Amino acid sequence: MQRFKAAITCIFSIFALFAGATNKAIAAPKEIVVTQLDNTISLTDDAVRIKNKTGNFILVAKAPDWKITCFRTDRKVYWQTDLNRFTGLMLLNSCVPPHDPVEATFLGPKKYKGYDCLCYKSRKGMIVYGAKNIKVSSKVAELLCRYLFMPNIKEVPLFESSSKAETYQHKDWFDAHRYKDFMQRTPVTTISIATKTYDPKDFVVPAGLKKMSQPTDVSYSDANKSDLEGMIEGVGFMGKDK
Repeated sequence: MQRFKAAITCIFSIFALFAGATNKAIAAPKEIVVTQLDNTISLTDDAVRIKNKTGNFILVAKAPDWKITCFRTDRKVYWQTDLNRFTGLMLLNSCVPPHDPVEATFLGPKKYKGYDCLCYKSRKGMIVYGAKNIKVSSKVAELLCRYLFMPNIKEVPLFESSSKAETYQHKDWFDAHRYKDFMQRTPVTTISIATKTYDPKDFVVPAGLKKMSQPTDVSYSDANKSDLEGMIEGVGFMGKDK
């Protein structure tokens, strides 16, 4: 009888060890990667990293202070601000004052490219899909809504209904429509959602960067700056042309 009890105890101990190991495997920290047209967003419950393809800059924010740091490694510069004083428009136009995301009305559940979403509508008619099954903290959701110019939703924004393709025909003289397109950001459209093993290095801001006073000193790539300077020169030329 004693041997039987010992055998049962041993079996339960093995099951307990296996269950503990399984729980540890499930609880291993993960990093969600959301790839969109112009941004690759890596996120956890307490950190966000956004790689912008057009501007070639990186934005990082993490707990506990959630301070926004926008940096680029090619020119070794960075710009920093508080979350409540940030909007993505500032990365296109330094003169834009900080403002909070507008409120949105919940419409109901929707599907987007096979992903379960929650659908919202803003006062201006923008329809936004948020990822239902990606659980994030309120700070993560707020940061993404601020960066992507989205209404205030509690999920990761995956799509906006206002996205549309615009064709542009080049003109040799200054064209205000070209300037308008340059200042607008790429519409939010998600290509894929993946999960990878958490890597803390993904959310580290490199050392040795020079702090800049204006966000566009960091967010504009050399190509962006050249394009904008050309348009400004066009404005000056047209102004002198009687």
